Amino acid sequence: MNTLFAKLNWKWLALGGLVLLVAFGIYNNPDRKGNQITLPSEQQTIVDSLVPKATKLQPINAKVKIDTANLVNLINAAETAGLDNFEFNSSSKTLLESATALQVELDSLLSFLNESRTVMAGGQIQNVWDTIIEVFNFRNEHNQKLIEMARIGTTLDFDNDTALEEFTNVATELETIELRLPEMESKFIAALAELDPGVGRQAERQLEKQKSETSQLLD
Repeated sequence: MNTLFAKLNWKWLALGGLVLLVAFGIYNNPDRKGNQITLPSEQQTIVDSLVPKATKLQPINAKVKIDTANLVNLINAAETAGLDNFEFNSSSKTLLESATALQVELDSLLSFLNESRTVMAGGQIQNVWDTIIEVFNFRNEHNQKLIEMARIGTTLDFDNDTALEEFTNVATELETIELRLPEMESKFIAALAELDPGVGRQAERQLEKQKSETSQLLD
């Protein structure tokens, strides 16, 4: 394995993007027990419109996590099994395609969230909405850096130390972004708990489940 790859600490890689709007599915679940929060009709209409958008995002996001984990596992196994240049390029290409598809959906969702911000101002849901926008701006930043890394990886030649260093530097920048993931999760759960403690607890359990599922993708 090239020593440049050895610089990478893949602790958080492939965990980015765990923060999804699962809580809104819970919040809008008619079978949910406990107190129901009543929003003004205009705000409720926007929340109702958000649910299918978040649902559409989830399988694409899951594909990105799988493709990222596959690339990470290739690199992690390189020290003992070696690393095939063609396989690495192919895996990077697969990740680039899925991350690019995710970016289209993230752009669309962020546009919707920002356009709805004025209507969602005031009342019980404003802090949650502002936090959701912050979380998805973080997800957007992460995905754009992932795309940059994958794009380099599609043509990376292991004999080219300059290109290897470029890839490693971008991957390190991605790691730095992912170090903020716990902070984003905590903010999201705290905002939901402020709206409804039951929703906050349920979202926290769901996030822990997603972390467990994602960790199983990594060898």
